[in-house]
Amino acid sequence: MREDSGLLFGPGLKYSEVNWFDEDELMEAFRVRLKGWYLKPAFDLITIGMAFPAGVLEVCLIDALIRVENLMITSVDKDNSRRDYANWLRKNITCLQLPADQKIAVRFYEDIRCGLVHEGRAKRGAEFDLRLNKSVDYDKEFDMVSVNPKLLHDELETILRHYAPGAKGEISCNFITALNYLFLKELNISGSPHPDIGGAIVQRRV
Repeated sequence: MREDSGLLFGPGLKYSEVNWFDEDELMEAFRVRLKGWYLKPAFDLITIGMAFPAGVLEVCLIDALIRVENLMITSVDKDNSRRDYANWLRKNITCLQLPADQKIAVRFYEDIRCGLVHEGRAKRGAEFDLRLNKSVDYDKEFDMVSVNPKLLHDELETILRHYAPGAKGEISCNFITALNYLFLKELNISGSPHPDIGGAIVQRRV
């Protein structure tokens, strides 16, 4: 997003102000981006009862987290969205961590995430409901997934607060490399310094 001051990485944070080569500072900048452009707007929508657009922001936030984590694990630009999204939900969302919840996680991906991102709708009768007592629920009778975006927001807020991708298990590249790849590679594709990020980053690009 661009303002008069320059290209922004997050609210009030210019690309040129991000320390792309210090893991702690870069992690905090990434949190600022995700909280400011996804989580807080989602919360603001929830407070006025706008569950649907809040859900759109939340599924996009989950996409962003998965993208970084997968890049750190594989070190290559591969995509298996259905499996990766469902696995991430099962690992991180409290009500989806039992073996029987695999189907619900897959349906969340197919009906909620893909429905919203690709078709602008929740598919197969899926819905958002602020009255639910858990983040994600499945109604066997009607074969439909329901999501409470307020409770999902609370879980995502906790995840961001303690966010440390690669802290568990094997990783093949670090957080710095992953973020440089995702956010700087295209800006530097010409080989010339981008006016908003400066020559130093170009010299150390991935």
